Amino acid sequence: MRLFAAALLPEPVVEHLAGALAPLMPEGTRALTPLENWHITLAFYGDVPAGAADELSTAVAEAVWETSALRVHLSGSGWFRHATAWIGVGGQAKELAAVMAALNEVGPRASVPEKHRPHLTIARTGRRSGGPVPALDRVIAAMSVYRGPDWTVDEVMLMRSELGQGRGGRPRYTPFARAALRP
Repeated sequence: MRLFAAALLPEPVVEHLAGALAPLMPEGTRALTPLENWHITLAFYGDVPAGAADELSTAVAEAVWETSALRVHLSGSGWFRHATAWIGVGGQAKELAAVMAALNEVGPRASVPEKHRPHLTIARTGRRSGGPVPALDRVIAAMSVYRGPDWTVDEVMLMRSELGQGRGGRPRYTPFARAALRP
């Protein structure tokens, strides 16, 4: 099964970001990540054999337990290789990056190194050439000054990713295991 670790966003944070993006997104933009898939990517483990998933879940829980709950907010925007548009994380982002590093040590190395920064993917263009996407470039430029509401990350979710099983043939993400940060 395909697994990744994530910090999920509370509904008010999702609503705030969706409200900020709505007037900026070009009509009918298919590249936009569905709101139900929004999360802060912490580690991507890829295909994990079913027999190893419980062991990974335990390792994730142990990796995050020594970290106290973190106050964060969404902040700024940018591109990874001009193929993935993201919204960044502010607040205790350095501490969240340390959690990411710990999570990337406990499982298979399937992550892309430049994505080892807390972020929320808002769109994927499918382009790997680095070519411009003018409509989304304008969105990213406008969102560079975005700052969302604060919230507390007090758990990490190990999520299952089922490619093509979500709305419109997108991935479907479902919780597999929960790992609490220290209160």
